[in-house]
Amino acid sequence: MQASTGLNYAFSILSPSIKSYFGLTDFELSSLAATINLGGYLALVAGRVYDRLQHRHNFGPRVVLWVGCVLGLLGYGGMYAQACGWLTATYPRLLLCTLLAGNATTWWDTGALVTNVRNFPDDRGSVLGILKAFLGLSSSIYASIYTTAFAGRVALNATPSPPRLSPSPVSQELV
Repeated sequence: MQASTGLNYAFSILSPSIKSYFGLTDFELSSLAATINLGGYLALVAGRVYDRLQHRHNFGPRVVLWVGCVLGLLGYGGMYAQACGWLTATYPRLLLCTLLAGNATTWWDTGALVTNVRNFPDDRGSVLGILKAFLGLSSSIYASIYTTAFAGRVALNATPSPPRLSPSPVSQELV
């Protein structure tokens, strides 16, 4: 689980493909990057849920990890669905998906960290060091997989002509 918590840090390797595939401007791409980071800043909710549910038959870790999985599915799955054309690609929808994807990783991180620190109280420093090392390594792992699997190609280009973003009231106001 912890090897997936650094996906937010791999955004820079995916961003050229996302920009060209969806026809984004530099401003729109920067906003997506900021939104995925914003999702990461909302980690307090995961910690609060964990603390509130921990004494109910150890329900806290399970709920926190499952919420992270659902948010990850909605966030990364929503971006994939837009890339495949299953959903109409709009800029506000991309922003929402990146927010959810960014927040999903904080739920995974909270579930792994708190559970392991409580399970190994005498080795907290080592446990935190190992888990945070996986956080840092995870972006390298995903970057290596991405560059190996999609070297020289746009990763999401599953159709001959990529879908351009549909006009939306928000994107029209920005122009």
